[in-house]
Amino acid sequence: MKNNVRWCYDHELANGGCLNVHSVSASRSFLHYLHIGEIEIKNNHITLRALDETSDSIPVSEITDIYRGYDDLFTSALTRPYGTFWSPLRFTYGQGRRIYLIVGYSILWTKNKQWYTIIKDLLQ
Repeated sequence: MKNNVRWCYDHELANGGCLNVHSVSASRSFLHYLHIGEIEIKNNHITLRALDETSDSIPVSEITDIYRGYDDLFTSALTRPYGTFWSPLRFTYGQGRRIYLIVGYSILWTKNKQWYTIIKDLLQ
């Protein structure tokens, strides 16, 4: 299964490295992710490949938590209109690393709910 994706790691988000602050303040749209590319689930790995050739491969077995919604780092204030239409997908893996994803973004909608279900099922 493949889809387009925008993502950011927790340390990047905490340091403001994931977003264009001017764009967020002007439009309240958290779409200026540091990494934009493709996500694929294959052979029990989640592979992320960015247009800038950054990549990450995360074994599903290393995922310790999955969550769809806002938290202390990624708040609804970073989205337009305040998270009414979608919320980010977040999972924790490895030694407490968190990654925030927007999968299949299309103006008002995402495929985060579908991907949440797929990953959750793989974890069981």
